Amino acid sequence: MARLSFSPVSASRTSSRWNQRTSAISSSSIEISVVAASAGNHGAGIAYAADTLRGTGTVFVPEHVTAEQKDFISSYGVQVITHGEDCLKTEIAARRHAG
Repeated sequence: MARLSFSPVSASRTSSRWNQRTSAISSSSIEISVVAASAGNHGAGIAYAADTLRGTGTVFVPEHVTAEQKDFISSYGVQVITHGEDCLKTEIAARRHAG
């Protein structure tokens, strides 16, 4: 089983290039909204990016994801929706939601 990290996504991996790009986008009038399906850190990364860019987001997670992981993802201000008993069903729901 893979260990999930609950440290801030930005930890020591945020580069100056990321900072340059996000500051340019977040200061613009672009409206950002993301939808993702994830059972772990990918959802946290998407949530972090949406928060950094002052956007909105929805992350779909399968039923087996722990409450702790859901809380971690939602701590970035995105909506977390639990759907499906496996990752495929979760992804299908996320794709439908995204339109």
